[in-house]
Amino acid sequence: MKLTNEQSRIVQELIDRAFVALWADMGAGKTAVTLTAVYALLQAGKIDRAIVVAPRAVANDTWTSEAAKWFGDALRVVVLRGSQNARIRARNEKAHIYTIGRDGVAKNLTGEPSDDLIAIAGDASRALLIVDEASSIKNPSSNRFKALKAIQWGRVIELTGTPAPQSLADVWAQIYLLDRGKALGRNISAFRRAFMECQTFRNFREWKMKPSSERIILQSIEHLVLRVEAPPPCVVTTHDIFAELSAETLRQYETLKRSCALSIDKKTITASSAGALVQKLASFASGGLYTEDGNAEPVHLDKARALWRFLRGRTTPTLVFYWFKFSLADIERAAKAADKSFEVFDPSRPGQIERWNRGEIDVFAAHPQSAGMGLNLQFGGFTILWYTVTWCSELWLQANARLARRGQTHAVEVYRLITRQTIDEQIAERCGQKVTAQQLILDYFA
Repeated sequence: MKLTNEQSRIVQELIDRAFVALWADMGAGKTAVTLTAVYALLQAGKIDRAIVVAPRAVANDTWTSEAAKWFGDALRVVVLRGSQNARIRARNEKAHIYTIGRDGVAKNLTGEPSDDLIAIAGDASRALLIVDEASSIKNPSSNRFKALKAIQWGRVIELTGTPAPQSLADVWAQIYLLDRGKALGRNISAFRRAFMECQTFRNFREWKMKPSSERIILQSIEHLVLRVEAPPPCVVTTHDIFAELSAETLRQYETLKRSCALSIDKKTITASSAGALVQKLASFASGGLYTEDGNAEPVHLDKARALWRFLRGRTTPTLVFYWFKFSLADIERAAKAADKSFEVFDPSRPGQIERWNRGEIDVFAAHPQSAGMGLNLQFGGFTILWYTVTWCSELWLQANARLARRGQTHAVEVYRLITRQTIDEQIAERCGQKVTAQQLILDYFA
């Protein structure tokens, strides 16, 4: 396999720059160019090792398989996973690259670096930290961000195609890890004072970007961002299909929306805040509600029936993204009624991705937070259905790119299953607005 001329240019940039945010379109070959840069830096003696922090499924599979594909035995990758004893054995092995799930980098509650991270970092001044899907550290209060910033890394490469899924404020933590606050402020409070204004509504405080701030921020970080565009790997079309609630079910939905409470089988389900109400309305639209004890009460099967009608007409595999755990039973019920095989994505289950890519799974249910980033699923199908629509533009773009990526030979069809006259309609609209705003940010660096 051979890199393109553009990818080779990116490799040289990664070698020349000690601290860089690689904002690359999905399908641009981020992993391949980063591995090539790692190999060159190791050969030149500029680093002793590379540490990859990634979503668990990506850390477990993607970097190992890509290193083997591009470099064979020349780059040895060790994955830290499993029991404590297994992780201790792994971190004591000699390797060129160590991968660790992003939830394994910090000690619980404290935000201090975990023993695993400290061990594989070694002499961190001679190590290259690679943060795959760097938007996962956008929250400056998160333990994973605190743990990574506590170590003085010799080099840092951040990889993402979605740097600002909610707003441009998402980049502060990512940029801080590169320059220790020189460009955007030494803490999030300084960033907010400089670039944002606080708005209060009914005792709820929200920070909004000042109108003049966006261009100033983007200009301030130009020297740290490497923007890589990639031509669309295939055509992607989005379609909406609908579930219709009965009059009685719609009356229950309106009661919950108006009263923030609903009684089901002598159990009263309440929403204690505006945020909780939004979550419960989305849950209701998908077919169930969680009670105070954490159990799910079914409220309708209209979405499951709509899925069954969709699946019975399909002759090719479908990747179904769900949000609420109770939906899995409904999705499985619909799949079996349509005479389709069904499996739930499990990152610890060996061979599952390979079987999907061989076309052996008709309906593959996955949560976008566990399977929405870094996985190569494009060989198993070209149809995606969102059983529950998402607010988050990052999850939307990343999850759809599991099929719409290099190697896909069909146009990818993305379906949103929307329950009419519910919050599903507003969520779908808001996600589209966020996708547009983020694209404007990326276009600045094009």
